[in-house]
Amino acid sequence: MIFTTLACLCVLSFLVGVLTDPGRVPSSYIPDVEDTSFASDQEQKKN
Repeated sequence: MIFTTLACLCVLSFLVGVLTDPGRVPSSYIPDVEDTSFASDQEQKKN
């Protein structure tokens, strides 16, 4: 009985994660332009 309940909760959790709409990025979101650590990583990989 405990295993069946746990299995049902796992399946329910999985289905909620798959079927629920994750939403959208807020329109007020602005990426941090001053963060250049990502750009420097890309430049190092090219060389």
